[in-house]
Amino acid sequence: MKKTGLITIILVIFVAALVLSLQGCGENLVATAEVTQIQVKDTTVYLAPEGDAREFQLEPIVYPFDAKNKGVYYKHVNAEDRDYLNISMDGLLFARALKVDEYGNNIPIPIRLISADNPTVSVQVQVIIESVPVENLFFKDSNMEIQLHEGPVQLEPIFKPSHALKGRTLTYRTGNSDIATVSRTGVVTPRSIGVVDIWAVSRPEGSKVEITAHVIISITYAPLNYRLDMITTTSALNQIVGSPDVLSFVLNRLDNVCDPAPRITWYVNNTPINTVGVKDNPVLNYVPGNLPSGKYRIVAKLENSSQIQVLESSEINVYYPLENFNIDVWNSDTTFATGDILLIGATYADSVFPPESYKWEITTPSGREILFRRSTGAMSPIADLEYIFRESGTYTMKAMAVVKGISSGVYSNTLSLSVSTASYGTDIFGLSLEGRKVGASYYPYISWDPLPYNTSYRVEIKKGNPGSETYFSYDSTNPDHEDNFGKNGMYIDIERANFNESFSYRVKGGRYNWSEWKAYQGGTISTLVYPYFDEILPGFNSYISSIEDFGKLLNYFAIFRPEETLKTGTNTYTFDLMIPIIADNLPEGVYTKGAATEPSSSDAGIINLYDLIAYTMATYVESTSYGVYWGNTQVRGGRNQFSLVLNTSDSPTSFEEDIPYTELDYITHYAAIPRGEQESLPIDSMTEECEVSTSNELFWAAINGYKPVPVEGSSAEEIYRIARKVLYTIISSGMSDEQKVHAIYDWLSENVGYNHSLLDATQGGGTYDSTSDSFFMEGVFRGVIDEQGNVTEILRGTAVCDGISKAMSLLLSMEGINNYKLTGLLTGATQIGHAWNKVMIDGRWYVVDPTWASDTVEATWEGQPGIYEMLAHKYLFITDEEAASSRNVYGVYPESEQEPYPGGFEENISVDPEYDSLIDSDEEISYYLSTYMPTELGSEEDLWGEIRLSEEYLTDLHERYNETHDPIPYELFLYHQEYVAYITDIENQVISGYTNKSLDILHSGIYFYVRIYSTSP
Repeated sequence: MKKTGLITIILVIFVAALVLSLQGCGENLVATAEVTQIQVKDTTVYLAPEGDAREFQLEPIVYPFDAKNKGVYYKHVNAEDRDYLNISMDGLLFARALKVDEYGNNIPIPIRLISADNPTVSVQVQVIIESVPVENLFFKDSNMEIQLHEGPVQLEPIFKPSHALKGRTLTYRTGNSDIATVSRTGVVTPRSIGVVDIWAVSRPEGSKVEITAHVIISITYAPLNYRLDMITTTSALNQIVGSPDVLSFVLNRLDNVCDPAPRITWYVNNTPINTVGVKDNPVLNYVPGNLPSGKYRIVAKLENSSQIQVLESSEINVYYPLENFNIDVWNSDTTFATGDILLIGATYADSVFPPESYKWEITTPSGREILFRRSTGAMSPIADLEYIFRESGTYTMKAMAVVKGISSGVYSNTLSLSVSTASYGTDIFGLSLEGRKVGASYYPYISWDPLPYNTSYRVEIKKGNPGSETYFSYDSTNPDHEDNFGKNGMYIDIERANFNESFSYRVKGGRYNWSEWKAYQGGTISTLVYPYFDEILPGFNSYISSIEDFGKLLNYFAIFRPEETLKTGTNTYTFDLMIPIIADNLPEGVYTKGAATEPSSSDAGIINLYDLIAYTMATYVESTSYGVYWGNTQVRGGRNQFSLVLNTSDSPTSFEEDIPYTELDYITHYAAIPRGEQESLPIDSMTEECEVSTSNELFWAAINGYKPVPVEGSSAEEIYRIARKVLYTIISSGMSDEQKVHAIYDWLSENVGYNHSLLDATQGGGTYDSTSDSFFMEGVFRGVIDEQGNVTEILRGTAVCDGISKAMSLLLSMEGINNYKLTGLLTGATQIGHAWNKVMIDGRWYVVDPTWASDTVEATWEGQPGIYEMLAHKYLFITDEEAASSRNVYGVYPESEQEPYPGGFEENISVDPEYDSLIDSDEEISYYLSTYMPTELGSEEDLWGEIRLSEEYLTDLHERYNETHDPIPYELFLYHQEYVAYITDIENQVISGYTNKSLDILHSGIYFYVRIYSTSP
């Protein structure tokens, strides 16, 4: 019985108000100082009464610099001066007329600048308005450059004195109007390339002397702007000594304002090309001739009177002819099996011509293949050949180089490779791709379900279209790749594959075969979700790639209840997750919501998140009741914020003492000589540790491939000690995985009684404790531990399916056997929550139900009639199809084999002849009942065994019956009275040969429960 999770849904609208007080933090400084001084550059200003020099802008400087008010007032000292001089509010002076005395002498006009802050602070400036002639004339720069395409340029000569009025009207003349003209106002217009003198001339009125300013102007083209283009194909950049190809280049002018006919010199590296017709020609046809092997560039040097431009071609490689080359295996692991992809790279000397392709000749174990593949060069990360081994045996392969489209006749060395048949099945499950932050960048990250044993991993990436794929390989044993790998994942170097590219990937562990290829569609993961790839806990981030990924995250929180992460209250965790999943698109019937009701909200985002949480909690999370508080759920498939309250204890709080049914004595399949306690267990070799304190934490650590480190004095420590004692008692190191599973299955049947009273309480509507130890491994592993920590006695436990299936997973994981704990519903008249397991044997998955390892029978034992429990192997190594007849599983797990594995009945009970508990003949059943059972009974009073009739034997019995009776269908034969009579006849025949013993056979179709007991007085 799986404990049913209860859900409380609480709709909360979060309203948060944030008041920030920043007083005293980073305030702007407020000026408070008083003005103490005003300064001006010149206290005397000269203006002309008309023309350009009649204006002047005053620019006072106010001290101190941090004065609170730097305003300045401007005023005439004498009001009558307003007729001569105007002053604006911002200090612009404008001369109106000359102010002179009766003799014609200029009279200064005083003005005052007064502080607006401190009127006691001022400065006086006197303005003289006069009419004076130009004394000197010049240009700021005596040399100028104008580009031909730029058009007219205004000359701006400088007058001395600057306010001179007489002679301010200028004339201009050019030294060569073919190069540049100049207008009456001093506008120069370029006409052609060259250098020209321009003069500006001033002749003050009444003066016979000219005052001149001279400037030299260079008229030039725009900067040379050419591009060097290759006319021949780029393949011509690779040349062979003694067999050159023509290289053709052209210089293309990129605008119409640069020099159309510069001088041109061509070079090979630094050596001029002096061939006739090459000089100043924009087209070059060049034959490398006998250039020795090396790297070269064609160089074009363009120049005119004032400019130079140098252009270079792409690198030209001149090689020696290819005479030999090698092919080498690039795979890190060179132990090949069918399904592996061989990566071969060709290598040759750097100085020889690289082939552009190869003709591959491959002799397979059954025939011959010829393949053409591209060449990418010896140093490329892309192999020259990717070849899939499709059959086992010996392969030989060699390559012939194709040079310039022609078979060269040059062959490589010959490789011989041995390929074995791949191991059956794969232990890689749960493949997914998301992102991982490495340094400051985000890389694609492949992950898979962890394994309970150490193994190496190989990962292959495939890009491109069918028939032209490119493969990349990673190997965890390769020192160059080991940093890419984590515990159960690996990041891809972004130069090989990134989130914008489409690619496929597959993974192979060291024990079994490859997983299926899984595809990623480029652009599915955008930069918007990168922040969600940052870890919130080791191995966990905020990006949810699937319901399974969501289940792993929430299950971790339900089991470990981490104090340091996301915790916002008592057992309350607040999440901010990116969940690009639409609940309505999930496959029907795969997931369950358990006891969750429908949400009260009509918001599509909240409904979607609610459904995802309900599916995840009921399908993948250890049983707990929980509540959900909604936050910022933006859109379906987008950002989701919520708080999860875990209401149920993560450890048992009550303990069951009664065991309702007595266990019968029966034949078990333990090791004849168990391993010694000084030996290590497979789990001891795990390289990564996990501290645990509860039984659920211990279960999680073991099944996820960690070496548990129990906290001293914790329940995890006690359970781990008892579990180790169990394995030391029933298993030897030489046992196969199938034998180990069989022994663990038998031990759980023998040592754990089913808590029927708890089942009755849950199904009868009564109250029950959801934290009973029967739901945990505490109900399974009970024992006596002395002061030194030694387990001195193992006691019989009481549990239901949840506790039993977790105990099964713990013991299997401690033995390094891959397994899952499953949950679902039994499909009888009353649907009951149930938990069981799936286990991998030799690459094949099978269903195992350790709860149903005990069957109930009515029998008289030790003189007491009643209902007893005994070992039953009906649910050991069955298929998904067989399991589906009695249960529905929820969640996604590996598919089982199509055919059942009768491992529970195939252990030898006789070497010669080879007999076991799977009955194939009359002789075998006779041996089991007449010889094996009495021998096993020995001096005991009572013993039970179990056998199964094989399909072949039952078919033979059916055919024998139909030969002497009216034929009936096979399905009816198992329940026909003649079949019952056959069993009774066998029983009577065997008993007739017993001495002081008797035999009972209880049968259910093909299964027999066989009891042998002593009848001696």
